[in-house]
Amino acid sequence: MINAGIVQELDFMSEHYKSEVTVSISCKGKETKLDFKEGRVTITYQGAEIWRETVYGEATWFGIESCDRIHKIVTCIDNNDDSWKQKYAWGQPMLTKHTPPLDEAVKNTEL
Repeated sequence: MINAGIVQELDFMSEHYKSEVTVSISCKGKETKLDFKEGRVTITYQGAEIWRETVYGEATWFGIESCDRIHKIVTCIDNNDDSWKQKYAWGQPMLTKHTPPLDEAVKNTEL
């Protein structure tokens, strides 16, 4: 199964060589593919994209929770259960920047 250490090492290789890295793991005829490019990992299982995440980031990063959800998704797919798309699929939040007006910023800094 995929773990955070493998993902981090492969991402390191991609960053070090400044090149996309693709790894394919096949077991009992079932293929898991990991693509690393520009600090992001995209994971496909049995031809379906199941995960896309920034490996390292300020707000989010690939970790144990990601591995747990991926495992649950794979289990659902193996059991022909499409509910994973609602239960476990993960979309990385889009970070937004909010710059308040000066009077609001001053008010928020007062103790």
